[in-house]
Amino acid sequence: MNIHPPKSSKLYALKPSSSLTKHFDEIGSPYQGPILDVPSGSGRNSLFFQARGCHVVCVDNNFSALQSSLELSQKNAALTELQGNTNQAKGRLSPVWIDLSKGQWPFRSNAFAAIINVHFVMPELFQYFQHSLMPGGYLYCETFGGQGENYLQLPKPGEWKVILESWLEIEMYEERIVGPIPGHAVTVKVFGRKS
Repeated sequence: MNIHPPKSSKLYALKPSSSLTKHFDEIGSPYQGPILDVPSGSGRNSLFFQARGCHVVCVDNNFSALQSSLELSQKNAALTELQGNTNQAKGRLSPVWIDLSKGQWPFRSNAFAAIINVHFVMPELFQYFQHSLMPGGYLYCETFGGQGENYLQLPKPGEWKVILESWLEIEMYEERIVGPIPGHAVTVKVFGRKS
């Protein structure tokens, strides 16, 4: 007996960062090399790239989040197979369970064609990103918003730009002032290529 899913079946996915997906053409070639998503959280950005044929290394300190990402990835693969979509690119997820706040960095130099860092503010990681990003590789960073007291953890105006422009050819840099004290904190979206 053949089981066919209804035509309306969709892949399981959480909505990825809309700003990040605008850079898919640069970041998303599966032939350039693996992508590092750090921290990957629920996998919303990892699954987006994996579904398009990329190898994504997912890093998080939350084991349950990594497990959920893998389960969604497996469901998507099974659904694609049931739908008979043989043209669907086959990417893969490689989970790495580690707490980066402890100063551990397990990746070699020039290991990734792209690094994605969404909704996690830890500028100490930039030195590691520089180390592990291939020459010509892409970096995309996006802070969380300034809701509540989040602004207390956000960078000051221009802070990230000064750190990154020493080794990154910045193609897009956006700041938005947040918080009760004007000029004290900004949200940031940055996209660039390692020189």
